[in-house]
Amino acid sequence: MRKPVASVITIDQYDGLPSSDPSDVMLLPEAAALLRCHPETLKKMAKAKLVPAFRVGSGWRFSRMALTKWTQERGGNRPSGAA
Repeated sequence: MRKPVASVITIDQYDGLPSSDPSDVMLLPEAAALLRCHPETLKKMAKAKLVPAFRVGSGWRFSRMALTKWTQERGGNRPSGAA
């Protein structure tokens, strides 16, 4: 019986991220600091799909590029919390 071979997808091959730069992906505290908001506010917004984010296990991840673009599209306003 053959053992299954695990395949590894590199960040360059993954289309779900807007950047292939691993340093572009931030954890919740880093993203909250970038947006100058409380981490819990950002977490609520991520759960409500009000901000670009994705989950890895039980934690949230944020793309620096996607958050920067999102902020610019909103006119540079700080997050106002989940509705």
